[in-house]
Amino acid sequence: RKVVACNPAAKRIFGYREYEIIGHDTKFMYANHTDYEQYPQKLISALDAHSAYHTEVELRRKDGTIFPAEVTETGILNDEGVRTGVVSVIRDITERKHAEEKLTYLSTHDGLTGLYNRGYFDENMARLERGRQYPISIVMADIDHMKSINDNLGHATGDIMLKNVANVLTTAFRAEDIVARIGGDEFAILMPNTGEAEAKQALQRVRHVVHHHNSLYDAPPLSLSLGAKKKKKKMSLSELFKEADAEM
Repeated sequence: RKVVACNPAAKRIFGYREYEIIGHDTKFMYANHTDYEQYPQKLISALDAHSAYHTEVELRRKDGTIFPAEVTETGILNDEGVRTGVVSVIRDITERKHAEEKLTYLSTHDGLTGLYNRGYFDENMARLERGRQYPISIVMADIDHMKSINDNLGHATGDIMLKNVANVLTTAFRAEDIVARIGGDEFAILMPNTGEAEAKQALQRVRHVVHHHNSLYDAPPLSLSLGAKKKKKKMSLSELFKEADAEM
């Protein structure tokens, strides 16, 4: 597994000079020791089948930074058809990974507030329906006078209000709760393993955080309508959602 040659792009990607690469074992490239140990078996089985080997792996630069790489390996054969080495083509795919992560994030999150979106909320409501994380409570929240704020102060102010509410809710609820913006000025929170008393306590935390927010910042003050309901036996989560919405 010694390097016998490298092109300028390899030196640039890894940040090494040529003499620091050539003659050295490829272990220096790997961010993960397990990947390094398992790599030969996967590579050789592919090359023995006369095909190229493709993989994605995390590699390490000289300065210690780790980056995702796409690696394609092909065998070098001599005149007798004997494999005498391997050519590795390494591509830094950091930008591609960032783009994929952004798309994944946007598929589950609201672009303005950073909370989960309605689709993700509905998926988890269906998942919890099938699971065993009972009791389950749902909290609903709605911004009061949102239309008046947008009409009189502008949609930019309304957007700030939505972001502030998102901060309030993420502060008031637990990490395991699913806090989502499900409509224009409407928010919903799924609370697994939560009874009615705990849900009411959560509403009190929201009111406390809203009061604290309003004491720190000038107009327009935040004002929320809130509702909370716990799932009863034989009640679907869709029905629970409607009851919490009605209470709000």
